[in-house]
Amino acid sequence: MDPQEHLQKTKSWLEERYRQGVAEGQYLAHRPIYGFGHGPTERNHTARMALALAILRVLNRLDARTLVDLGGGEGYVAALARDVLGYDPLLVELPDAACERARELFGMPAASLDIHNLPWEDNSIDVVLLSEVVEHLNDPFRALAEAFRVARKALIVTTGEAVPWEWERTARLKLREVDRAHAELTIFHKRDFIAAFGTKVRFLNPCLIYPLEDETVISEEQARRLVPRLAESRPYGPGSLGFLALILKDENALRSEERVKDAAVIEGLFRFSVPVPNVSRAAEVKWPEWIRERTANEENTKRDPYDPLSAKWSDSDRRHLQKLFALRDRHESPSGGQRLRAKITLACAAGLRLLLAPGNPFGKLAWVIRHLRGRYMRKVLSG
Repeated sequence: MDPQEHLQKTKSWLEERYRQGVAEGQYLAHRPIYGFGHGPTERNHTARMALALAILRVLNRLDARTLVDLGGGEGYVAALARDVLGYDPLLVELPDAACERARELFGMPAASLDIHNLPWEDNSIDVVLLSEVVEHLNDPFRALAEAFRVARKALIVTTGEAVPWEWERTARLKLREVDRAHAELTIFHKRDFIAAFGTKVRFLNPCLIYPLEDETVISEEQARRLVPRLAESRPYGPGSLGFLALILKDENALRSEERVKDAAVIEGLFRFSVPVPNVSRAAEVKWPEWIRERTANEENTKRDPYDPLSAKWSDSDRRHLQKLFALRDRHESPSGGQRLRAKITLACAAGLRLLLAPGNPFGKLAWVIRHLRGRYMRKVLSG
């Protein structure tokens, strides 16, 4: 499918998604905006809150004030960063409906923009965040280059679509549904980010396993103990499921001390909630004064879409990324046999990842036995 056609298809799908339940005053949220186990939301509050806490913990260590959340959905993480850590955020999304939800639910400024071509000056925003976004983009490294260009101090990227082995990536790509709206178009490897950002990137693994103990199984009290453990910073390794990448443009931006005590961040995460029925806060929205638009001359000076990243790429980096681009753009229709082999490969990868993940072997075995019949375990093993 043509990239622009796929973009419009995805935007139409997202416009509809972010309007679900609005007419009834009970918006069906993408993330747990009503609190753990509450409200009309998509499932898996444990995993979603663990990822949010991992991001908050990184933001808590940065000497920064302004934040742009690119592709931030209805604005959950950006609102947490504002209310818990004191950031001054702006949300950017593709669909207008998501921007409307951010204004109404959180009183947050939001704009519908193309994140491949941002309208702001270089080095004009302290921190730029892309969480669970890049895997859905037609040209993720162009978006990353733009995010890096406008960031002054740091860029934070999270993706669950990252694998430790190239052979696993090959199998995952065979099972892509590239014509589906909001599909996962790119599967990442650690080497991709090293090629793009060099030594500026630090990898963290906030969640070693996909938690099956969601809001339908455990209480909020149990979640308060589990979520902080899942959100701990661990070195990225073969047992990891995705990663959180911190790219520092200013090495001095990383603080030695937390701006807010971790216990207060956890408490803020679990206390955060939006009322049902929803109450509009759109009247509270104020456009950030710190946003600085680029001039027409500045827009015309950028000829390479991957600038400023590409200026420091070595020949080896370019070859690696060109190979990745070719893999991403190759839309093949695998046969039934190829799909079966890919699923078997992914089942082996899942088992190997669990074996290599840190932790007590007996504890991991007990976890597998306990959830062997679980819907998510079957999903993981089937790819």
